[in-house]
Amino acid sequence: LMNNTVINKRNKSASMMTVNMISSIVMLTAAQNNIQFKEYMPMTVKKRFTGTGKADKEQMIIIAMKKYKLRKRPIEHIADAIGIAETLLFDYINR
Repeated sequence: LMNNTVINKRNKSASMMTVNMISSIVMLTAAQNNIQFKEYMPMTVKKRFTGTGKADKEQMIIIAMKKYKLRKRPIEHIADAIGIAETLLFDYINR
């Protein structure tokens, strides 16, 4: 499961190359080990998790805290991971 994201906005071509290389390694490793691979665009995850595809990092964190009654503020990567997991679960249930 991967969230397809461009990392570096200044040097998009280098970032895209890095993301593509990492994606390829993950897909190859998954295939070699008979592991199902699923990739989501950030807008899809944000739409499923927050209700809007244009949610920012702060909105993702707020929704994660509300949905899961978190006492401690999660780092943005944790909120993203929760959103990705929910998106995968939604797709699994509705296939």
